[in-house]
Amino acid sequence: MVPVTGGNKASREEGCKMHVMPKLPPAILAAAAIALAAPAHADAYHDGYNDTKDYYSQPKNHQYYLDQQHDHGYAAGITCQSYVVFQGVTSGKDDWIRGCIDALHDLGLK
Repeated sequence: MVPVTGGNKASREEGCKMHVMPKLPPAILAAAAIALAAPAHADAYHDGYNDTKDYYSQPKNHQYYLDQQHDHGYAAGITCQSYVVFQGVTSGKDDWIRGCIDALHDLGLK
């Protein structure tokens, strides 16, 4: 470290204060940490959620799902995994499936 020379002590201390980071409230730090830790495939989750909710919120599709669930014991996980295979979802499959399952549950489907 190179010693600071010249000027008086007060001006050197004032210069140091200009480079000190302000103390941030814990809530802001927590929000920043969550934002940085967001999954890389967050878009895949939203795609799975929105696609599924749009499709199964239509009455005929909703009823079809209920009938299949009753007749064959379908569950949300199997339905979403099947959709990924048949529709060719390639990027962020796990996140897409999570979004799909959440949408089905939000629609009251199991």
